[in-house]
Amino acid sequence: MEIYNDAVIRKSYLSNDNNEVLLVSVENGSGQIGETELGFSRVRSTIYRESVFHLGASPVLKISTPQREENLSDKMVSFFNSGKRDVSTRSIIETAYHKYFMYNETADSTLDPLYKILKSGLYAIYLVKVFPTDGGGMFFWDAYNVRHEVKGSANRFSINTKPYTPCFLLPSLPPAYFNYNIYQSILNNNKDSEEFYGIAYHLSGLHSVLLKGHHEAAACLAAAKEFYCLIIEPVNNLYRDEDTNEIVGLCGVSVKLPFEFLSCEMSENALLTRRGEHSDLIHSIRKLLSQGNRGASRTSFPNDIIENASALPDTDMIISAKSVEALSSQQLDALLLGETEFEGKTIISTNYYQSIVTAGNYLQYTDLERFIEFTLTIMNNPDLTAVHDYLANRLFKIHDKRIYEFYKNIIEEQDKYLSHLERNAKKYILKYEEKNKRNENLKKQRDVLKLNNSNS
Repeated sequence: MEIYNDAVIRKSYLSNDNNEVLLVSVENGSGQIGETELGFSRVRSTIYRESVFHLGASPVLKISTPQREENLSDKMVSFFNSGKRDVSTRSIIETAYHKYFMYNETADSTLDPLYKILKSGLYAIYLVKVFPTDGGGMFFWDAYNVRHEVKGSANRFSINTKPYTPCFLLPSLPPAYFNYNIYQSILNNNKDSEEFYGIAYHLSGLHSVLLKGHHEAAACLAAAKEFYCLIIEPVNNLYRDEDTNEIVGLCGVSVKLPFEFLSCEMSENALLTRRGEHSDLIHSIRKLLSQGNRGASRTSFPNDIIENASALPDTDMIISAKSVEALSSQQLDALLLGETEFEGKTIISTNYYQSIVTAGNYLQYTDLERFIEFTLTIMNNPDLTAVHDYLANRLFKIHDKRIYEFYKNIIEEQDKYLSHLERNAKKYILKYEEKNKRNENLKKQRDVLKLNNSNS
């Protein structure tokens, strides 16, 4: 147990699916980071629970959660730019980032100053790979300028009864803070790095708010490297025994904690604070909200970032991958023959369309080679036109010669059974050829640069 001013920090470790998770209990936290409820609103017949994610007194994201089947309803989210940054809060986050990622200090020993500015409650702390997108193929830093429904943000606590880790991001800085020189410096200084890092706070569902690492996320996309975040995940939901329906522990999206795993003090603190509490900063937050949103002024991000973001896994792929245990070659062959069962068991669903869509999403996330083969086989079958448009949109994100030749053949052969794909074919062919041309020009530029360097 550590005591900082009035804050009390307790910690313990948990092994979770071969990953070590640090459990942190915060008592009397200052509440400078987190989500605070604002009340309710009504739009036509739908009632929304309104809340704001804030850093210090600065509101960062406005969140509207439909009250119908709340755990299944995606949230409406928009970035809020008050024009003010809470320097002290961000300084603590920045220091924690450098200590953990630059100096390799542990989350146990070095991040207490960060934990004490959280709201009181129980948190799971772990490092996990994330994708710097909104879950729909857009670079996360440029995806929340307009209020919209964020797919995958529903407050579900399991997918196919299994815990999961959040893997998409929301920004805590407006796009105008993108600095090309900082971005380029990070790229140049990390040419040999295989991965980049950030710190994020889990908000809901598959989404977390990136607290630190915006330029690192941009650089990782441009370099086609992986991005890892130290996630701070509130653990504030009860879960019940499936047989007795008795409350037996606490859960977040990534962990299930039977009460016997926790000390009495950690359990008591979690139960007392699980409903959340208003931050002491609420009046300052409301005041800034009332002054209006200054907007998230448009910023032009390098093309490599935008293009590479669109090719990353999306919400549908992640949910499908978590929903399906595995797909054998025999099961895929059965689906291609129009079957939804194999050896007397339902493969995915009794609904054939849903089965094809889920299988495609699953394969695109887990095995790109099998996905391309499976999808092109379906696209060549005129009896399966109901799924062609959906799968064509999936193929559009992939740069592959087999897809290019498939579409070229549609244009050249004028197959009347596949004529509905001509528009998709023309779009893909144009995109493919333009990218190849850009790559050739870049190669020529690099070759000239190497020649000049060798001559000098």
